[in-house]
Amino acid sequence: MVTMDSGPAFAPVSSPANSATGGGVPTWIYSLLWFLCAAILIGLGDRLLRRQENLAANLADSPVVIPFSDYLQEQVKRKSEWNKLLETRSKALAAGDVRNFAAITYAVADFAANIDALAPGRWKYWQDLVDRYGDSNEAVRAYFALLDPQWHAQVGPKYGVFTQKLLDLSAKTPDTGQDIQLGLAQVLQQDGETALEIKVLKVIFASQPVTFKTAQALQRLLDLLRPTDPDRNKLNGELAAFAAWHNEMLGRAKWYQVFEAARVNGKLEELIRLRAEMPSTPSDSFVASADAHLIDAYLMNGQFAEGRQLRETLARFDQNDLEDCSAIAMELSPPMASAITQKPAKLPPATLVPDNIDIQINRWRGFLDSGEQALARAVAATLFVGPEKKLAKPAADLAAAARGDRRKLSPIATFRPRTDGLPPELKGATDVSFAAIDLKPVGKGVPADVHARMEMWISRDLIVQIVTADEPRTPRPKPIVKKHDVDPWKEEYFEFFLSPDCWFNFYYQWAVTSAGVTWDARRYLSDPARLVFGIDKSLELGLKTTATQTPTGWTVRIVVPRKLLIPPGPAIVRFNVRRARHVKERNLDIAQFFSWGPTSATDHQPDRFGWLVVPQ
Repeated sequence: MVTMDSGPAFAPVSSPANSATGGGVPTWIYSLLWFLCAAILIGLGDRLLRRQENLAANLADSPVVIPFSDYLQEQVKRKSEWNKLLETRSKALAAGDVRNFAAITYAVADFAANIDALAPGRWKYWQDLVDRYGDSNEAVRAYFALLDPQWHAQVGPKYGVFTQKLLDLSAKTPDTGQDIQLGLAQVLQQDGETALEIKVLKVIFASQPVTFKTAQALQRLLDLLRPTDPDRNKLNGELAAFAAWHNEMLGRAKWYQVFEAARVNGKLEELIRLRAEMPSTPSDSFVASADAHLIDAYLMNGQFAEGRQLRETLARFDQNDLEDCSAIAMELSPPMASAITQKPAKLPPATLVPDNIDIQINRWRGFLDSGEQALARAVAATLFVGPEKKLAKPAADLAAAARGDRRKLSPIATFRPRTDGLPPELKGATDVSFAAIDLKPVGKGVPADVHARMEMWISRDLIVQIVTADEPRTPRPKPIVKKHDVDPWKEEYFEFFLSPDCWFNFYYQWAVTSAGVTWDARRYLSDPARLVFGIDKSLELGLKTTATQTPTGWTVRIVVPRKLLIPPGPAIVRFNVRRARHVKERNLDIAQFFSWGPTSATDHQPDRFGWLVVPQ
């Protein structure tokens, strides 16, 4: 590109002779000739550049006057981009690549709009697309662009054809068809095409009953219909029925907010009382979501049978009203924010709209519990996709455990019945089972000759754990923590993780130091999207311990009630145990870990816990 600037000022030129004699051609004539030559050259250069660089705006039928300045360089760059778009579009057309041709066509029209928002030739590209591929879903956007009132003068006579094409395409795409129809009706209203608008609205009305999504559009149809129209009475009746349903659902939404407020306060009795106000079988997403949360409340209170029964009932819920219920919930103003604020948090936060993920997870679990594997797989196929795909592997493991296939479950400990050698705490019990677990060193630098082991005895009512830790150091580390529920993480300790529901909704964590001091809590899923857990330190499992120093290390006996931790009867739960040992290296405190299940950056991952199979 040629760049010109003003250059130095032109100076008058004269010959020495003329200056001396004062005769000949006057010097001003030379100056004039220089000025005229320069002006002619500048004009010719500008003209040649304009002719050579035919700008994108001109191709889009948008005449633009380009000043002779550095801005021309940006315009030349745009011209190059324009040419590349046209070349790519031509290649896509030649290859019969409809999707790419459509994408580039939209890009060409958008490019022209960036140069001139009113570029009058843009519509030709959309028209070309619908002329070539008007029966393809890729043309939907082009039809809507052509229906913009801006292009009414150019394509107005074709509105009827465009409308029918969009209706045909909407019938082929059930997932987005209704959105296409509603959008089309709105555009036709803006265009003042009342007859076509009525045609589209009647298609919407004929396709399904009035819903929250279509109610406003169909009310518009009722206003447009003549008194003698045969559809008027039926539409009026359906709108009235919808209004009654809407009022009922507003009441359900308010009830659900009260239920959620009670849930975060942690009172199971109040939840049961509130749930009794609704039909026993969930009939809408508000009640179904309440049932999903009530299931967790039952399980957290050790009422496993009630939770399982409610889960199997919820599995039969198959209403498709989530979108409507969510919209209705957002109508409530103001939301009951003050009623559902909880400090400090002890349970998952309240939800104002139905919790569809929790509903579907419990439906899936209900089918697993009842042995209906095919129905469980059908729910899982639509549940564990997209953002929930991260749960697919633990879901597959749980499904395998539910059908008794334990070949890929690892690590796994199967408890065996025992009648001899029982701990004194279980004297007289007749339904005792036992398993022993050896822990492995985690990571480099953790000595393999320092051992850690746990024996676990389970009866109908109690769990007895006996942990043994080697400690060859002399002198041994002195315990510091002396009170229950003071963080023991700088001590020598064992800690335990147990998920009675084998899922991410909640699990228990407890720890015991070498001196027998205990710590316990319940972890709950506070952020399902990131699988982050909150903590409820107010929980008390009822731990009792006895610590003993031995010649080779130390041992602690732990007795804890079974009620909250392991369901009665044959059960399978997820569990992990690890030991922490603190050593000094270069004046730094280094934690060495021994674990049963696999570990990672955090041990708060229920999908990495092992499995306990309990026969009694």
